[in-house]
Amino acid sequence: ADEMEVVTEMQADLQDTLNTWRAEFITGVKDPSKDADWKAFLDDLEDKGLYDWMDAAQDAYTRFIEG
Repeated sequence: ADEMEVVTEMQADLQDTLNTWRAEFITGVKDPSKDADWKAFLDDLEDKGLYDWMDAAQDAYTRFIEG
């Protein structure tokens, strides 16, 4: 239950971040080929809790499968 709560709470914020970056990459505001822009993208996802989200989702999945 705890993992699912974390996953649900963080998913919307992460999706908004991905949508923002996707739009900036597509429109040319940011260039994914530039190391600085790509690093900023990855750092932003990490700041929004991507790795915590991935860990929580994996824990919930593992518990479900081993159920």
